[in-house]
Order: sequence, then C-alpha cells, then structure tokens
Amino acid sequence: MTAEKEYLQALELCKQAVQFMENHKIPALPKCYDVWYQYLAKENPDLVKAITDFLDKNGTPDYAFTEKLYASILTYDSMARSVDMVSDLLARELTGVNNSFANGEDEIGAFKTMLNNAKEKCAKAQLSAEVKEIADTMIAGADKMGETVSELKNHLEASKNEIKKLKNYLETVRQETNVDVLTGLMSRRRFDQVIAQMVREAIESDEPLSLLALRIDHYEAFKEKWGQITAEQILCFSALTIKDNIKGKDKASRYSNELFVIALPKTERAGAKALAEHIRGSVERKRVVKKNTGEYLGRVTLSGGVAQFVKGESIGVLMNRLNRALEVARMNGDNYVVTDTDSELSLGADASGNNKSAA
Repeated sequence: MTAEKEYLQALELCKQAVQFMENHKIPALPKCYDVWYQYLAKENPDLVKAITDFLDKNGTPDYAFTEKLYASILTYDSMARSVDMVSDLLARELTGVNNSFANGEDEIGAFKTMLNNAKEKCAKAQLSAEVKEIADTMIAGADKMGETVSELKNHLEASKNEIKKLKNYLETVRQETNVDVLTGLMSRRRFDQVIAQMVREAIESDEPLSLLALRIDHYEAFKEKWGQITAEQILCFSALTIKDNIKGKDKASRYSNELFVIALPKTERAGAKALAEHIRGSVERKRVVKKNTGEYLGRVTLSGGVAQFVKGESIGVLMNRLNRALEVARMNGDNYVVTDTDSELSLGADASGNNKSAA
C-alpha cells in the first residue's frame, strides 16, 4: 500500500470515527476517539470483540461504555507506548547532557594545564607569593569543578541504567502477557492479535488460512480424580506435543483452561485436519503414569475442530464455526476431529464401536 493510499485510508477512518461519536452523542475526547478509531481500523482484536459482542446484544454505545473500554482494554497499551516514548526521550536527553559534561571535563582539564603552566612561569619569574596563591586557588577550584562534573556524570549514568531497567521490566510484562506461563504457548490475548494479522495477510495474499482447536477430553473429571498437579502435567504434555508438530509460521496458544487453538497460514482445511489427527493420535498413544509412584492413570484423548477462513467473514464468525465443529466432536463421543463443513452432521461411532473422524 502506498503512503498516499495509507493516508487517505486513515483520513477516512478519522471521519468515520468522528461521525460515529456524533451519531451516538459520545464526547469528542481523545480517549473516546482512540477507542472508536481502533475499532473501525480493526487494530485491536480484544476491542473489536468487546464492541461486536455489545452491539450484537442491541446495546447502544455511549460515553460510559466507551470509557469502560478505554480503561479495560486500551490503558495498558497506551501506558506501554507512553513509557517507551518517554524513556527514549529521556535516554536521548541524558546522553546529550552526558556528552556535554564529557566536553566540560576536557575543557576543565585544559584549563588546569594552562594554570599549572602559568604557575611554573610565575615561579621562574620569581613573582610574589600572592600571585602564586591566586594560581593555587584557581587550580583548586578547577579540581573541585572536575570532581563535581564527575559526580554528575555518575548520577546521569545511574539514571540511564534505571531507565534501561524500566524498559526491560516493561518488556518482561509484555512477554508475560503474551505467553502462557504453564505451557509456554502463546496467550489468548496475543493469539487474538496474531489471528487478526493472519486474516489480513490471507486476504491480501489470497492464501488459505485454517484454525485448529483441540480440547482435552474430560479434563475436569481427570483433575478432580488425580489432582491439580497431575492435571497440569497433562496440559504441559499436550502443549509440548502441539509445539513439536507445528512449524514455520504456525502459531499455537493455550486459548482457555484445557483448550488449545492453532493458526495455520497457507493451509487448507484438509491439511489442518490431518495435523489435528496426528496430534490427537500422538497424545492418545502416550501412556500416562504418576511420576512419583509409576501408577497408571489411563490415556488422554483430545477432541478437535477445524475451520478454514472464508474471505469476507469476520473473525467472530470464523471462531463460531470452529467452536461449533469442536462441540460436534465432543457430542459424538470425544477423541474425534470434525471440520466446519461437517459440523452440522450427526456423527458417531462406526459399527465396531471405534471413533472415526469426519472427512
């Protein structure tokens, strides 16, 4: 997209945001504008979902709703951008001041050399003690100035280090919001943003994009029987199996408690289903035992849903089809994979009693 086209597109979004606020009598405050501009630009998946859900329930947006969205969704991102901007500005300013002090140190050093030379000349010329005393006083003053400059430089360097720590801390916080601590997979917040970007890329490149959902069957019952720690081990094992079987630009997340979602760019529905079956089989074949006792706990199975993005639909519609496919898999006996094209079928066990996956 050319710079001119981007400018015209941004200008049009600005007009739409202002018009939307006027239509709903929402004050033209910066934070209100930020909310509705980002919604119209589809820049923030969390914001888009919150507003879409609200509008779908026939809600009427007003200032209170807008303010709530800003506080709950945009405040952290705005704070992060502000900290980045201010810390960069401060770092640049401190670097400039530090350089000035360094130049000052050089000038003070040159001044001291000049005074010492003058003092030696005074001694050779056998001038009065008063003149020598004046020279000594000036040299002592220069020494004191040099010490003060050095102290200021040290304080500035310490300030720069504190700013660096602040930025590193902020980056740590960002990473923590992007990664699920238990499994190491992407967090839902970050994954929603990734899906939005992948959808844009799929539209621009006219390439397929598929989503794959995998849920651990009977997870709550398993946790109740064997305990939280053992249940978390099952989560970690399932996550590791997923990580071992994705590649390239594929992205996986722990989307909710026992639910994993994988985004597969440049992948058709059939390819996503094949991957789901492979992961499902890998998990099912694993013999689950307690680490401390070796006690056999049974097998873990996964139910899977697959949906392929259709150009023109919203992410919400895509996710609904994915969830529907997953629900049909669970309704038909678990340990099962269903695609969005099969999700309205009544699927079940075959004549031998074994589960089968929908083609």
